[in-house]
Amino acid sequence: MRGTGPGRVAAGGEVWPWLIPGFGLLNLVVFGVAWLGGTVGAAITGNGWHPPPFTLGSYVKILTGATTELWPGAAPYAVYGGILLVLALAVALLVVAGRALHRALSRRTGGLAHRRDLRSMTPDGIAARARELRPSLTGIRQLHPDDTGNLLGDLDPSGPELRSSFEDVELDLMAPRAGKSTGIAIPRLLRARGPVLLTSNKSDVFTVTRRERMKMGRVWTFDPQGIAHTPREMWWDMLSGCDTIEGPAGWPVTSSARSTTTRPRRISGSRPRRTPSPPCSSPPRAAEPGCPSCSAGSPTRPTGPRSMCSAR
Repeated sequence: MRGTGPGRVAAGGEVWPWLIPGFGLLNLVVFGVAWLGGTVGAAITGNGWHPPPFTLGSYVKILTGATTELWPGAAPYAVYGGILLVLALAVALLVVAGRALHRALSRRTGGLAHRRDLRSMTPDGIAARARELRPSLTGIRQLHPDDTGNLLGDLDPSGPELRSSFEDVELDLMAPRAGKSTGIAIPRLLRARGPVLLTSNKSDVFTVTRRERMKMGRVWTFDPQGIAHTPREMWWDMLSGCDTIEGPAGWPVTSSARSTTTRPRRISGSRPRRTPSPPCSSPPRAAEPGCPSCSAGSPTRPTGPRSMCSAR
């Protein structure tokens, strides 16, 4: 059952007043195209430029096919051919104007950067920055796009491409499963024309790009946690050189901010203090095989990171 409430009546009341002027405007456009097209068709066939009166009677004669009364001597096919020609030109002009208007409105989006604001990221600007960053590209006239920077996207649907320089710091904030790997990491690894360092706590990017990167050169895999499930080809002992407690905490640091000397310095407070060992709480006793540093009858516990008192 159809509703008859006030909302339905109001909706119909808003539409009906626009139907009459809309219908009149449509007929005016059709008549204008037919009037101009018939005149053009008659002129092309050699009957001269003689437009008929722009009246309702002329419109009725065009609809009824009485074109010879409006354009004497012109064949009907010439009249209707001219109408089709004018109609095609009008549609083409409307399409071009609509696309130009759409592009103009899209470029004026409030709060977004324009092309002049991103000039350094356009193809010409990013190529100039690449030559400054890599002097080896100076003599190359046409650079490969992937040699200039990382692809970010298109400024407009029609371009140009925007790229970030290799010395730029880029932070991508994206939700889970929003395409960080498939949309950013994987395409950039596959586009890279030189060495790439990939660090990740998941194996998806490595698994997808490893075989393609092997076609360019050797792939080194450092996977101490075994998350990639692939044979290890690279090893690194992060504890190498840490033989004593003071070793990693007291590595010398060269200070160049206060003087030009290269005398090594240590980080303040990084070297632990040595305190005297307290006396043994047990009476002296003979040394045991497990305590090589202890001696029989020693009143104090021996010092040193690897020593142990046999009295404990």
